[in-house]
Amino acid sequence: MNYNQAVWGFLLIAGGVIWIAGNLGLVSFSWTALLSMWPALLILWGISALPLKSGWKALFSLLVMAGALSYSVRDDSGKNLWGKRVGSGVHIHFNEKEFARGDATGDLSYQRELIRLPQGLTHAVLKLDGAAGRFNISDTSASYLVDFQKKGDQGEYSINPYEEDQQYVVNVTMNKITGWQREGRGKANIRLHPQPQWSLLLNLGAARANLELDDFIVREVAMKGGASGIDMKLGTRSPQVDVTIEAGASSIVLRIPEEAGCRIQFETVLAGRDLEGFLKEERNLYYTPGFASKEVQIRVNIKAAIANLKIERY
Repeated sequence: MNYNQAVWGFLLIAGGVIWIAGNLGLVSFSWTALLSMWPALLILWGISALPLKSGWKALFSLLVMAGALSYSVRDDSGKNLWGKRVGSGVHIHFNEKEFARGDATGDLSYQRELIRLPQGLTHAVLKLDGAAGRFNISDTSASYLVDFQKKGDQGEYSINPYEEDQQYVVNVTMNKITGWQREGRGKANIRLHPQPQWSLLLNLGAARANLELDDFIVREVAMKGGASGIDMKLGTRSPQVDVTIEAGASSIVLRIPEEAGCRIQFETVLAGRDLEGFLKEERNLYYTPGFASKEVQIRVNIKAAIANLKIERY
């Protein structure tokens, strides 16, 4: 058996299998971590120069390559098979503004950012500027104000918290897409803390948005952009919710609780609408019976062209 053929054959096969498994979502693979193991090539070169039989050379070489590959395969927390965080996994540190960040080190397939909950916070603002692929707000975070996670190759986000007008603002911005990154792929998830009152200012870009907001105290939702679709579920934790939609979308589904009153005003023409259970007050104004007497009132103002609008009561 030829030593060089065996070693390079195994390396190509193993690399191809791990690459395919990564694309299928079976494993998470850090090319950055693998590149950091480049000195292994010097070790392989040294093994090839040793006066040993081909069988021993092949064995030692396989052990070196297995070690390098196991260093690069990681779980969702960013830990590899050695128990060490690699690539852009979560590396937590704190600064004077009390937030933690998972540093990206070049591998943009996974990103996580953690923003700590400031003591005594009553009102928070989430600003999203640009998104791609699928974008979700759901669940709640027990320990952090914002828990942001992104998977896929649509690029990296910058998350920056700051104080403005006695409010705590978390700004989430999608960085410019370059090279091999693809705008339409990937998924971003944001988990929010249920304690403060939330204002959500969302420039959705071309993302498909799923907003499960029923567990949060939501005062305001303002959406802009050209989203491919929006599915939003509102709750009853806030006595008044103002929703403004300036995002042209192929479809919007709004899920409104039965016990809440809802008022919808259109400033544009809709191609299709499903407003079962609503009364028409005037040309572009609809409301649910007894709206004015409801303890929870949801006001929706739609200012953009939408192919289809559907209201679901739950």
